[in-house]
Amino acid sequence: MTEKEKMLAGEIYSAVDPQLIEELTEVKEIIHDYNLLRPSEKLKAREILKKLLGHIADDEILLSYAR
Repeated sequence: MTEKEKMLAGEIYSAVDPQLIEELTEVKEIIHDYNLLRPSEKLKAREILKKLLGHIADDEILLSYAR
């Protein structure tokens, strides 16, 4: 069983597992890109959210850019 499988099963796992660190780094990069979007880039924001979450509602999402 991989460390990721253990994590997803709610078991004790090693958080310094190379696979988990690599996936965390990838997600941090995506979140960084999202945070750098201009408020007018709503379509790009939706694309990034879909990539992160796998699925978002088809309804119009209100994207908040309160900074």
